[in-house]
Amino acid sequence: MAAGAIEEVVLAAVSKGKRERQFPPDIPDEDLVNALAQYLELEPLERQALLESDGVVARAKMLLELLEMKVLTSSRGLNVTGTH
Repeated sequence: MAAGAIEEVVLAAVSKGKRERQFPPDIPDEDLVNALAQYLELEPLERQALLESDGVVARAKMLLELLEMKVLTSSRGLNVTGTH
């Protein structure tokens, strides 16, 4: 499932700060995906799209794509917050 890939992206993004793993190893995929979707800094339209996705697998894939995009654009110094 995509939750493992999401965790890799999140851990890679926070590894710059040398933070340790924050997720319990036995957390169910659905709980991980929903928690990330709830607590990550996302734009309202991104969050709405996640809410409207068809099930946890689709939500996980969409969340992974959003996170990858944010990591890539932030590493290039691009503004991804929607403000200019």
